Amino acid sequence: DGLLPDSVVSDPTRIRQILINLFSNSIKFTSKGHVRIVAKFVPQVDKTPAQLQFNVIDTGLGMSPDIVSKLFQPFTQADSSTTRKFGGTGLGLTITKRLANMLGGDITVTSQPGLGSNFQVTFAVETVANAEMLHPDATPEPTQAPPEKPAVSTDPTIDGCRILLAED
Repeated sequence: DGLLPDSVVSDPTRIRQILINLFSNSIKFTSKGHVRIVAKFVPQVDKTPAQLQFNVIDTGLGMSPDIVSKLFQPFTQADSSTTRKFGGTGLGLTITKRLANMLGGDITVTSQPGLGSNFQVTFAVETVANAEMLHPDATPEPTQAPPEKPAVSTDPTIDGCRILLAED
């Protein structure tokens, strides 16, 4: 939706996790119709940082306002029949919203039963100096791949720490 910068500074791993989670959920709850992602760049205004905004829009089951209000609470799902039919723990959207918040953004939802849902996620980003603005249909020039990061941290502040990673 509009012009997009060819590059921004943010956490690509977390953005990828968030978009994959939202897109996967939309596909899971859309048996017919479509799921689409719309990207938009919102430039910096006064002290509000520039943002990337993604809308994941589906024509799936949709939800009532009561269900939407509980959507980001841990271990909460629409109802027990949804859990039986589609599976899951009810943690995916909670984690996704927290990740978006950590990136200086948020997730909001609009939905209507039987008509589908629109999950809008925003991330604060920094634009790269001299970055070009690309039309949504434009293909950026290929760039050289960044150098591989070392597999072992050399940061002494985390040496000896144990990390638990839980994936859904």
